[in-house]
Amino acid sequence: LADQVTRLRAMKLLFIFLLLIVVRLGQGKEDIENSDCNLSANLQTDPHPDFAEASNNLQAQWIAKDSIMVVATSSKSSTNIWLGSKLKTGLFQFKKHDDSISETVDPESLKVSPTGWKTIILVTQDVQYMYVSNDAGHSWSRHDLPDIVFNPFRDIMMSSISPSHMALVSTFGKLYTSTNYGQTWSYVTDKVYTAYFVNITDSKEFLFYSAGGRSNIHFHNIYTVYRLDLSHSNDEPKVLIDNVYRFYVDNKYLYISKQNVSHQQAQNNTRRFYVSTDFYGSHPSFTEVQLPAAHWEDHVQIMATHETGAFIHYSTGKDKEKGNLYVSDAGGARFTLSLENHLFKRYTILDRTLSFNDFYEVKSMRGVYITTNVSSIDGKTYHSSVITFNNGGSWNLISPPEDTDCKGCSLHLHVKYSSLVSYSLYNSSVTTGPISSGNAVGIIVAHGSIGNSRDYDPKHAVIVTSQDGGYTWTKPNIPPGLYSYGIADYGNIIAIIPDSEHAGSLWFSHDRGVCFKKEELDTTGYFSLTKGLLIDPKATSLYAFALGLEGNDDDDQWRLIAINFESILTSPCHESDYITVTEHSISNTCILGYQAQYKIAKPSSICYNDENYSPAPLHIKKCDCTYTDMECDYGYTPIWSNNILSCKAIEGFDLSSVCPPDEKYYYQSSSGLRLIAGDLCKNTSASMKLLRFEQKICTGHEKESGNIDTTDEGSSHGASTVGKAVGGIIIVLALLIAAGLSVYCVIRCRKQSRQFHDRVVYKKIPLTESGLSSDNSSDEDLLH
Repeated sequence: LADQVTRLRAMKLLFIFLLLIVVRLGQGKEDIENSDCNLSANLQTDPHPDFAEASNNLQAQWIAKDSIMVVATSSKSSTNIWLGSKLKTGLFQFKKHDDSISETVDPESLKVSPTGWKTIILVTQDVQYMYVSNDAGHSWSRHDLPDIVFNPFRDIMMSSISPSHMALVSTFGKLYTSTNYGQTWSYVTDKVYTAYFVNITDSKEFLFYSAGGRSNIHFHNIYTVYRLDLSHSNDEPKVLIDNVYRFYVDNKYLYISKQNVSHQQAQNNTRRFYVSTDFYGSHPSFTEVQLPAAHWEDHVQIMATHETGAFIHYSTGKDKEKGNLYVSDAGGARFTLSLENHLFKRYTILDRTLSFNDFYEVKSMRGVYITTNVSSIDGKTYHSSVITFNNGGSWNLISPPEDTDCKGCSLHLHVKYSSLVSYSLYNSSVTTGPISSGNAVGIIVAHGSIGNSRDYDPKHAVIVTSQDGGYTWTKPNIPPGLYSYGIADYGNIIAIIPDSEHAGSLWFSHDRGVCFKKEELDTTGYFSLTKGLLIDPKATSLYAFALGLEGNDDDDQWRLIAINFESILTSPCHESDYITVTEHSISNTCILGYQAQYKIAKPSSICYNDENYSPAPLHIKKCDCTYTDMECDYGYTPIWSNNILSCKAIEGFDLSSVCPPDEKYYYQSSSGLRLIAGDLCKNTSASMKLLRFEQKICTGHEKESGNIDTTDEGSSHGASTVGKAVGGIIIVLALLIAAGLSVYCVIRCRKQSRQFHDRVVYKKIPLTESGLSSDNSSDEDLLH
């Protein structure tokens, strides 16, 4: 009995001891959560009593490093333009500019040159005139516009290299260009469907556009793609390719979907997909893209391109929720499967199709992308966020924050699709997705949920941050809900403000997300509802602005509070304040064949990055090639076993039967392996054996008529002959381009809730082919 009592006393003492530890740990956590984050200075905020707007339509945008512009239109059709600029005291001064612009302007027409930040344009509401400023809004000149039927927000384009170069495409397809800031305009052509400025290098840029809109006996709206160099006044538009349905172009790739029409065999009418990497040269060449065979109702879309490859999504016509994601090699033509069951939701409303996906490129770490994977268990559908650190070579669930008490759970980020689902289910939309910047190495800020799959309830959304490009995540002690957030001072500063509740509060971190401090912004009682955070899109400034409403719904006014982070980071960083970090270091291996090292401020250093700081890599080290640098070539499927990758040939696949015309040989990997797109690893004797390519004899060719040409539409085109196993690489749906209507760090504000979605173009192709039903649906463009 005595032994039993002794044991009970020991257990009691042990219980008390453990309880004390738990309480102490809780107190420690509370101390951290309520700490001042080692800051001795208080954050300086500057409410502006002179700034008060009762307008229903307001737009604010950065126009220089430390300057913003606010354009507001009231119900009386009057326009107020405010300029905010930094004073020597560190405060911001706001001035109202009424005398420079006499007409009422459309706030949504506000555009700022992406290079230099000094050229600004505004269009009057009657779209007859354009106001242009070349000194960040301090003075304006008024010019006539060449057309009055166009969308000021979408149809006026500014060059990213030469701000004096502009283009305008009217609603009825007339293209005009200007080389003198809109003072005069030149008519180029009509029947233009789309146009883009694309900078090939830092100093070279072209205007690409498709025009023609002509029909043939089988299809409508077939275009010719042109290239125009506005830097030469006498330059004539150059024809790049004819008989094109849609095109996509950036500084690396030109993708087109092209009509292949056979007048002899109408059932072989198809659209095929091609890519060019020399489209800026004198004689562009095009290569057919290697993708699985697709039928007319299937869906193909470019998701992203980078320096050494591209992502393309492919869905069958019957699957309106998901498809496969493919990744290309550096040439942009050879694709392999990257991710199955890739979320790509499509809705058809009145013969128009809206599409939503969660594909996101992390700009703060190369090779990192985030998207959503779809799974089904017992008839229920689940959505999970997945991440790749090697340009789509492999995908994984996202690791939850370290303090997560949830077995088998992962982190799921809210991206584009969440805004639709959350609004339809809960009447509240998660509108702010992940953010990152190339100037803030490794930093990501996002809304998310933690569990076995994504929770779309906005009330359960939590703020998460990452310092290492998505390998590890932190959940700050911030209440669940919806927020606006931004990055400043090259990642040193992360600022978070609620969208509705806790009006006037701000959470900020000065140490790249290690510690967050809560600050009451609005001590004046201005804010009854916070509406957003305006912050430098380049993540370099030390200032931000909180935007909110004062009053009730009947007589509320917009208010603005300037936030000065220089008040807590009072001195520039010195060399001793920096540390060197290596990207992808947590994976304990080289990613994409090399490691880059960067200089960032220590989290413990309370300083700011001055004008001498550069976020560019300090050093790049190449690594020996391993299996992690490889993927399966086209025609193979991957099999991983004990960290060794092997590739199994697809049964019946025969690449030799579809060689390009006049080619006697083709090259194919003997092991089925190839380097991942963008991989720069150093070959070893072992890797050279795995990456050996063999020359093989072609057994079949595409006919010449299957090649790209620029002949007139009336000429005859023969259908391509393809091998039995491949079945033809048929691109039958035009390249679906989500030409996002987002602009450079814009906050659009209305008192009523507003939803903004990407502009989507969807097309059904009439087709008569064996085994498929024909469709005589219109070839009109469906959604703009």
